[in-house]
Amino acid sequence: MTGRERRGLAQAVECCGVRLQADWYRAYDALAAPRPARPTVLRHRLQVLSARLCWHLYWSRQDVVVPAVRQELRRQGRALERQR
Repeated sequence: MTGRERRGLAQAVECCGVRLQADWYRAYDALAAPRPARPTVLRHRLQVLSARLCWHLYWSRQDVVVPAVRQELRRQGRALERQR
């Protein structure tokens, strides 16, 4: 695999992580609303998304250990969620 291919794969993995984070925020916000519709479904969705985020390839990167990098993923996820 060339360096260019590795960078492309890393960007794809990060983009997927940002989308997962945005979906997590969407589910969390829906569950936090007063009297949410189908709260059990929302809780289950939040648990599934949390597990996917926890085990995502994004976290296997060495530079992700830094808290600022984790915070940046959350910031990008929130920005993406607000765009939708």
